[in-house]
Amino acid sequence: MAADSVIRTGDLLLVRFDQPPPPKSQLLVPVLMWPLPLSGSGEDVLVEGRPVCLEDDEYPEEAGPSTLLDYTVVAAPKPYVEGKGVLRLTLEPSNKTAHTTADGVKVLIRGRSFPAAFDVSVPAAQAQENGAPLYDSTTSYPGRAKFLTWSGTVAAG
Repeated sequence: MAADSVIRTGDLLLVRFDQPPPPKSQLLVPVLMWPLPLSGSGEDVLVEGRPVCLEDDEYPEEAGPSTLLDYTVVAAPKPYVEGKGVLRLTLEPSNKTAHTTADGVKVLIRGRSFPAAFDVSVPAAQAQENGAPLYDSTTSYPGRAKFLTWSGTVAAG
């Protein structure tokens, strides 16, 4: 594996979801609409004065693996509203060091984009003419995530 830029506190996670099938046109998770900063737990290893991110630091504080996030789905004729779910990230080998560790834990590196999903916990509802809501039947929305970093000074593999 070639060396790649180390991810550290303040670097970002960008998540984008695939377009759902019609009549749905877009999944909206407000907290994930912009890249979110990561917080590194590798306090003993600093890059440009910031702690490195270790395996399990891939989730931003606002969207941890057990944090319920609000979502909605843009759809015709009306959008779905008020659902909740969780972000699920699946790092690939290119996103963590093969040999380099900090306190025995692999260090996160930029690598390629990796699988992400939004797993629905409480389905969003779409208002209907008869008054009974139509609940979102999708249980998981697939997508991709990637790390954004501007550090080129330190690389690890």
